[in-house]
Amino acid sequence: MDLVLPWKKKPNDKNCDFTLIIGDRPIGVHRKVLRKETLYFDENFPVNLDTTCETYNVQNTSHAAVHACVRFIYKRKFTPNMEIIEDVFNLSRTWRLKNLKKICNDFLKNSMNDMQCVVIKKLSQKLEDLKLEHECDEYLLTHLDSIVNYDNICHLSITEVSMICSDYVGPTTGFGIPDLEAKDSVLWKLITKWVDYDIDKREEQLCKMIQTASFTYFDVTLVEKHILENPHVKNCEKCKIYVEERLLEVLEHKLSFDKEIQNLGIIEQICTSEEMDFVLLLAGKYNKQNLEMGVNSCLQKNSENNVNHSNENLDFSKSEMCEFIQETQF
Repeated sequence: MDLVLPWKKKPNDKNCDFTLIIGDRPIGVHRKVLRKETLYFDENFPVNLDTTCETYNVQNTSHAAVHACVRFIYKRKFTPNMEIIEDVFNLSRTWRLKNLKKICNDFLKNSMNDMQCVVIKKLSQKLEDLKLEHECDEYLLTHLDSIVNYDNICHLSITEVSMICSDYVGPTTGFGIPDLEAKDSVLWKLITKWVDYDIDKREEQLCKMIQTASFTYFDVTLVEKHILENPHVKNCEKCKIYVEERLLEVLEHKLSFDKEIQNLGIIEQICTSEEMDFVLLLAGKYNKQNLEMGVNSCLQKNSENNVNHSNENLDFSKSEMCEFIQETQF
């Protein structure tokens, strides 16, 4: 149900004594209404005894936004949409329309979805709305795995994508523990999807985005089979070196625990037997002697265990075969 109009006067009627100019389009208003409803106009446009109609150029905004604000002043009505929300929000702050500003803020919160969250986050920064920005961050943290599948994500700017990459902390397991491997996989999917959309213009941004992304786990298979095999990474020696050195840095960090933990087989916890050859190759390439020694020791241990395990399986198989033959004899 519509609210009772606070003013019988209407914009653009014959009694207007003040004109808002947006570009080359005018909106006729009443000085008394604007001064009564907004502190901005009350302070900046005092009563003018001159009977001529005064004008005010409203700059850096759209006609639709000004029209929406005027409509709200006269009728207390506003139908928000994403096309004009930024301009209306800014005008509501400039003209000090607190109720309209709150409506804009609530609309942005309720419009949060996989595509709009980045746009709203960027807008919240421009508007210096820390609370809204924090809510956008929380949404990003929990929905990036679906945001990355959204088609329009490819239309985001390098700044917006980098913002996501740097803020994302990843999903959690059933025990509330961060799933770092899944996080890195989602980040890599986001980067490659965005770059491939316009490869001619974005290929040079790939290395910067990889460095900006908050990769944490840096899974060996992800690096070896996907990142380093990416044709764009292969074409960029700087990017390739960064990825290889970053992987070794992560592995060395995981090996920086005390000797007791290392003796528990930390190498086996961070890479499989198949991955160890690749790690060994990189360790030699970048002269990471401690890592190289650790992997070699682990490979030798695995080799001995595999021999013993094979013998056990062979004996077990022979025993099982004898029992099977005895049970099937008539």
